[in-house]
Amino acid sequence: MPEATIIFFGAVCSIFADDLIRYNAIDILVTGEAEVILPCLAVQPVDQVDGIYYKKNETIIKNPNKALVGDLDALPFPAWEFFPYQNYFIPDLGDTRPVLTIQTSRGCPFNCNYCPYPLAQGHRWRARTPENIFSEIEYLIKTHEMRSLLFRDPEFTLDQERILRLCDLIINSQLKFLWRCETRPDTLSEDLIPKMAQAGCIGINLGIEHVNNTILAKVKRKPVHPDHILKIVRTCAQNKIATFCFFIIGLPGETIPTFMQNVAFAKKLNPDRLQFTFATPYPGTRFHQWAVKNKYITKKNWQHTDGLNVVMRNDTLRPFQLKLMHKYASLACSQRLKSTLLNTVLNKSTKLFLKILTKIRK
Repeated sequence: MPEATIIFFGAVCSIFADDLIRYNAIDILVTGEAEVILPCLAVQPVDQVDGIYYKKNETIIKNPNKALVGDLDALPFPAWEFFPYQNYFIPDLGDTRPVLTIQTSRGCPFNCNYCPYPLAQGHRWRARTPENIFSEIEYLIKTHEMRSLLFRDPEFTLDQERILRLCDLIINSQLKFLWRCETRPDTLSEDLIPKMAQAGCIGINLGIEHVNNTILAKVKRKPVHPDHILKIVRTCAQNKIATFCFFIIGLPGETIPTFMQNVAFAKKLNPDRLQFTFATPYPGTRFHQWAVKNKYITKKNWQHTDGLNVVMRNDTLRPFQLKLMHKYASLACSQRLKSTLLNTVLNKSTKLFLKILTKIRK
């Protein structure tokens, strides 16, 4: 379709903009919030639309950034009728189709230098009102017969009073649906969790990343006391809310002892699910700038820039060691190993594992 103008938009366009726009198949790249930029593209010349890259006579032109949306309540609800959502489900919510998603806030006020969320959403936290969110939930249930919901906020519980109000609206309406969310453990409390469970929450994704405060400080992540994390995970379990905790291997300053410290905490935490991923320098982040400056990036392949592949080293650990550490962490924390002979063998093999890693380093 040579006569068609091909427009790309979405969070990935803000992260990989400089690389994506070089593809011949892309005419225009939207790097801001598409809800306000795409309507402008429909009626204005490209040189008058902020928040885009475009091509003119094979020259790439970057327009000024578009200001982020201030009032999220003013945005229309997504037009799900144009998407075959009935064909999809989210495993962590079970096969409870139709399953849909809602984003109730944008932006993250925290300063973690490895996180790509602010590249697309900014650092200023902007939130919809509980009443506006509930209106969309009602609409999805009545119009699309929604049975389960995933809240896609980076920090769903940043304002606990907002979520308490939303939960009350859901409970009082007697609408029945299952939902999950993502947040930080320090924005959860023992008072909020039972209310979330009563409103239908069955799962929370928690970014733990690392238990070592020295390592967290190197990447500008605000530490959370381990006792609070333990309390939150146990309170969730008591309220039948499943926890999915995420940890990172290979952050700056990571050593074999700090890695073992992180694995030990993950085992003690004992969430319903957990995942170890590799420190990944996403383009546009300060972490990526640091990795480039120090020549730590070992593989520039966007297909592998996903946290599941090793694309960088650090001062003390080589890629091969990081891969071994990942295998060990995944095995050591596997829920299938509880009270099994394999678990006993693994625990007794820790010294051997550490010895192997040390030998490799030398």
